[in-house]
Amino acid sequence: MYASIGVREYWIIHDGTRDLLVYSLKNGKYVPTPLFISRNVVESNVIEGLTLDLEGFFGVIE
Repeated sequence: MYASIGVREYWIIHDGTRDLLVYSLKNGKYVPTPLFISRNVVESNVIEGLTLDLEGFFGVIE
């Protein structure tokens, strides 16, 4: 569904386990990255300059 409208990357954040998966479109299929955990800083491969410090993010939403 996302691929058909041109979404090249999407992020799924799991608040309960404090982790994140990034799915990137490659050859028409979404491929997940390794699991990012709260001490990671994640950078988008699609939006230049977009980063998310997971430790800071999860600290704010507590």
